[in-house]
Amino acid sequence: MIRLYNKDYSNNLHLTSNGLKTLQPLKCVEFKTETDWYIEVEIDDSYLDFIEPMNVVVVKTKQGLFQPFRIRNPKLDKNVISFTAKHIFFDLENYYVNDLTFSSYNGLTALNQLLTVASPTMPYTVSSDVTSTVSCSIQKVSVLEAIFKLLELFNAHLVIDNYAISIQSSIGVNRGVEIRYGKNLQGLELVENWDNVITKIVRTCGDRT
Repeated sequence: MIRLYNKDYSNNLHLTSNGLKTLQPLKCVEFKTETDWYIEVEIDDSYLDFIEPMNVVVVKTKQGLFQPFRIRNPKLDKNVISFTAKHIFFDLENYYVNDLTFSSYNGLTALNQLLTVASPTMPYTVSSDVTSTVSCSIQKVSVLEAIFKLLELFNAHLVIDNYAISIQSSIGVNRGVEIRYGKNLQGLELVENWDNVITKIVRTCGDRT
């Protein structure tokens, strides 16, 4: 089961609202790496009036938690609508950092500073267990790029839960789990791959300690 919400979905709205529509997918596949998280969905064309770019679908993921994904480029082929939806975290590509400069910050302090300088104001919360410190100067990039640069600097891992963003020193082990779900299937399909992680490099950034 997938819940559909309009583009103005806010944090944990699925806890208080059933949204615009409940979708019964023909196919729903979840893909997750350390730098990407999205689903591929196929549904029948009876939902055509409800599927619009930028609307949000909420799906129960492999971890057992409901997560929001934003619809991109829906397509209709014969009687089947297909679309990809990226986790709401990737909305951060639409937020901007003019200048993020700091000296000897740990993970949490760096993320809090990022929240302060981001434009427009972000509806996200941040946390981190990284106690090591770095110094950095990042200018004129998206918040998404800035976070990936911080991950590289701290040699840390990204953990996302709805609108909560965390930089962690370690994460669970990838066990290659693969589960599928759809209208005529049982369970959930998930493809996770934590190998060959690529970290985006953003502008210049040096240790000034």
